[in-house]
Amino acid sequence: MDGTVLPPMPKLNLHVDKDQIEPKDIITAWLYKLQSCFNERKFDRLKESFIRECWWRDMLGLSWDFTTKQGFDKISAYLHRSDVILTDLKPETGGLKPFLVEWAGDTWLQSAFSFHTKFGKGQGFLKMVNQPSGEWKAWTVFTELSQLHYQEDLERERIRNNVFSLYGTPETYGDKHKLPVLIIGAGQAGISLAARLKSMGVETLVVDRHARVGDSWRLRYDTVTLNTPTFTDHYPFMKYPENWPEWLNRDQTAEFLEHYSQIMGLNVRLNTTVSSVRRLGSRHEIRVNGPCGEDVLHSEQVVLATGVYSDVPIIPNFNGQETFRGLIYHSIEHQSARHIPDLGNKKVVVIGCSTSGHDIAQDFVKCGAREVCMIQRNPIFSLSRAAWKTIMLGIWNMPGLTTEDADLLSNSIPIPLVRTMSIGLTRIMAENDRMMLDGLTKAGLAVRTGEDGYGLADHQLITGGHYYIDQGASQMIIDGRIKIHRLGAAVTVKVLIAGGSYAGLAVAVNLLDLHQGIPPRMAPEPYPIEDQWPQVRFDVVIVDERDGFFHVVGSPLALADIEYSKQAWVQFKDLKLCKEPNIKVLHGKISHVDCGAKKATMLSHGTDDEVVLEYDYMVTATGLRRVWPVVPQSLTYPEYLMEVQSHIQDARNARHGVLVVGGGAVGIEMAAELKLVMPHTKVMLAHSRDRLLSSEGLTDECKDTSLDLLKEADVETFMGHRLESFTKTEAEDGSAKYHVKFTNGVQVPASMVIMAISNSVPSTNFLPSSAVTSSGHVRIQPNLMLPVDVPNSQFHFCAGDAAEWSGIKRCGGAMNGGYCIAMNIHQKTIENSIGREPQYKELVYIAPMIAMAVGNNAVASNPDSTRSGPKVLKKYFGTDLYLSGCWKWLGLDIPEAERRYPATL
Repeated sequence: MDGTVLPPMPKLNLHVDKDQIEPKDIITAWLYKLQSCFNERKFDRLKESFIRECWWRDMLGLSWDFTTKQGFDKISAYLHRSDVILTDLKPETGGLKPFLVEWAGDTWLQSAFSFHTKFGKGQGFLKMVNQPSGEWKAWTVFTELSQLHYQEDLERERIRNNVFSLYGTPETYGDKHKLPVLIIGAGQAGISLAARLKSMGVETLVVDRHARVGDSWRLRYDTVTLNTPTFTDHYPFMKYPENWPEWLNRDQTAEFLEHYSQIMGLNVRLNTTVSSVRRLGSRHEIRVNGPCGEDVLHSEQVVLATGVYSDVPIIPNFNGQETFRGLIYHSIEHQSARHIPDLGNKKVVVIGCSTSGHDIAQDFVKCGAREVCMIQRNPIFSLSRAAWKTIMLGIWNMPGLTTEDADLLSNSIPIPLVRTMSIGLTRIMAENDRMMLDGLTKAGLAVRTGEDGYGLADHQLITGGHYYIDQGASQMIIDGRIKIHRLGAAVTVKVLIAGGSYAGLAVAVNLLDLHQGIPPRMAPEPYPIEDQWPQVRFDVVIVDERDGFFHVVGSPLALADIEYSKQAWVQFKDLKLCKEPNIKVLHGKISHVDCGAKKATMLSHGTDDEVVLEYDYMVTATGLRRVWPVVPQSLTYPEYLMEVQSHIQDARNARHGVLVVGGGAVGIEMAAELKLVMPHTKVMLAHSRDRLLSSEGLTDECKDTSLDLLKEADVETFMGHRLESFTKTEAEDGSAKYHVKFTNGVQVPASMVIMAISNSVPSTNFLPSSAVTSSGHVRIQPNLMLPVDVPNSQFHFCAGDAAEWSGIKRCGGAMNGGYCIAMNIHQKTIENSIGREPQYKELVYIAPMIAMAVGNNAVASNPDSTRSGPKVLKKYFGTDLYLSGCWKWLGLDIPEAERRYPATL
């Protein structure tokens, strides 16, 4: 888009009893404090009255400009610089009186207010947010000067008599060479402004190149209909007739505009073009050409009101068009399909599928064309009139609100916030139109729904296109009467992913989004799909030894609680992602890779049949091979359930206790979860060093805190105890028993010994030796490509635990690496297609950090700080050891898992 980082929305939660809220009292108190600060010119006192993400938008209230300030420091500086004092601040009593708003789960207070300045009367709008402390603080403040003092005299005397002119006849007021205001353009904006200025006693001349006011609409194609309902489009001092249609057509719009200019008695010079404007001191010299030839005017103010969109057509040249025997013309020349001879035998192609494209395609269908096809280059926003009218424009049709009230409320929102809020509203509209959008997508139309971080307002305010508000063409597309063809030869890319865990799934979900023409779901910042990029179709094959995804982070709990075990393993066949037509999952393991030939050999599960897989890009995301019982060794879900159930049963029957050997993260979490789930079972942990986590570069505070939390969880610890042996014996009652001996001579009995000390080994033996280290980890560049000495290294990537990179292995790092790989594959594909230099995502150095669940608590540590406690557990792990958090980050549609025992609730 435009590269702007959109501001986040604040938390709009209610922290007090709704019945105790008195909106008028709260708003009045805040305005009183603001009034005091203006009186004493001490605006720093307001700091505690604003939230951190605060805004002040001003339209001539405090300066002769339109200004928006974000953050209190900038707001305070703006108020200090202004020499205008707001006085007589009072809440409004009409439709915008103080009111508690509850909408879509959010709550805030809002109210319009009035004020006076030395220049005239003003009005404003205030939104306030409830804080956890119960206080109400300002979120957004809007001020505008609505009436100058001298206008009151004009209202009393009415507007002085004025001889007005039409159609370019000479004006009779004053010296035409000394105009107060010249407006270029007699459309809605120019004519409305002229009417406003006339009511203020300001003499104004409007010039327009057309022969009649309203021709800017009359000269458009016959089927043009406004995209805004009449209740949003009223003119100053004169509303549309109540019995008019809600959606006006071309001629109604043009005729009303012309009659309005006549009734208002506006000075309009038509058939007149402006050739130049230049400043001469305090005035402007304007050269115009009209029916009487060239003229030179002088005006203090010049207003350009020529519209948002250029009327200069973009007409590309196509190879072979000179020999094309059919008709080629631009939409600006289109009047009606009924003028095309022999239309019933003609096939029509409309290039472009925004509003004009839809309207013209619909026109051709209605007029009986043999076949109509629209060519689409970029995804668009497609929405129904009902959703547009009620969700985006509803305030202008709300009972109790005047048009002026709605205008004030709308203008009060800073444009960056408009764009942010539009994302949520766009998603709501998309959900409202779900049936229609599903039909359009099935018909081949690429649609945006706000999921890519952009909303409808971005395309209305910034790009000025790429949307369609349905006037009938959508159903024609769904029915197949308008066919859709995506522009550009699609590039098909085969991607092989070895490993379907955190990194592998992250690659797949983001490639799926790019395949569908939308930015990746995990992108932390906007990733606009540029117009010149080809459409890329990603055919993704995931190869995994398991038949599903296993949440390794939750392994300690999965080996302690069978209900959680059932949720921690999700079979690929149950993932919505894996039901997509371009995503395929194969149950097996990669045994060999020929990087030069881009071919991999897979051994199928159960048969070991060899299958050769060709690919364009390969991603190694096989992780580390961990031993039992650190993680299950089963390769299918039924086998896994039997494996963990047997283990859990043995732990429950451990009359002499369970000993976990190893004080790394896995051992700590496993001991703590066992004790949490089985509080009556004796759980011990032995570690050979004096501090836990001794092999990690973490702070001593983190290590000591981890030990304290283990003790708090009632886990018996043996620090500085190195295991020498453990011998299985039989207890007197016939139960299993181990005789455990440490090198320092200490001996303890245990019914179960869990070894959590063995080193994990990367599953990467299928890669060439030049790609891996002596430990089996994959050597990667910062862009996650394999090193350059590997054949076709730029087409081979690795992420997750198998990669050699700084930092402690974490699922978050693996998923982020997968996202980066998806982006880099897309960038590389674009480079291969059009030669555009790729902008690769790169990994940065990651300092040792950890987040670790320890029973009912957790510890989170980085080089700067260590935190612990139940709140840390909730923040980093939720109630399910981050299982639902992973699904949410990956954007996978999986129900949230919940712990099913009271100890953690």
